Amino acid sequence: LALLHILESSISKKYKYDAIIIDEGQDFDKSWCDCIRYLFKNYENKIFYVFYDDNQSIFTNYEELPIKELIASAGLSDHIFHLTSNLRNSKNIHDYSVKKTGLAVTSQSIDIIGLEPTEKDFNKAKDAIKYITNLLTELIEKHKIQNNKIVLLSNRTFKSSIFEGEKQLGGYNLISSGAGKAKNAIR
Repeated sequence: LALLHILESSISKKYKYDAIIIDEGQDFDKSWCDCIRYLFKNYENKIFYVFYDDNQSIFTNYEELPIKELIASAGLSDHIFHLTSNLRNSKNIHDYSVKKTGLAVTSQSIDIIGLEPTEKDFNKAKDAIKYITNLLTELIEKHKIQNNKIVLLSNRTFKSSIFEGEKQLGGYNLISSGAGKAKNAIR
């Protein structure tokens, strides 16, 4: 409601647009749909593009995506681009993720074959750290992957992860994602 009030106010008269492009439409909030019309100089002659990937919609079911309602109400079907290609992962990772989560079933993977994903369970953090250290060494030395092309992903912050207190893995400095450029490091 605050955004709608601002858009209706005299402040918004300075900020009117001929064209609007929305990326990550799957994250578009339902209440924002009502505000779009206030952003155009001339709503009848608008240029409006939306790019969305329902496979990236983690928190909302495809049927509930507000972008679908926006499409239907605005008559913009020829300006909506449903992204269906997974360009971020190898075919192996894509297929593994779909099988494991049930998400992204409508997306197509790229035809880059990578290493087969593996799952490991550890009872002790030190065992997991040893495994990851050996894996990093294999990736860098055997597969010739540059250390700056490797990222350790976690559902925890660095400080609450098993790496808290660790300065290095396999001779590589551990740095957080916001640490900037660093030599001899793994993010």
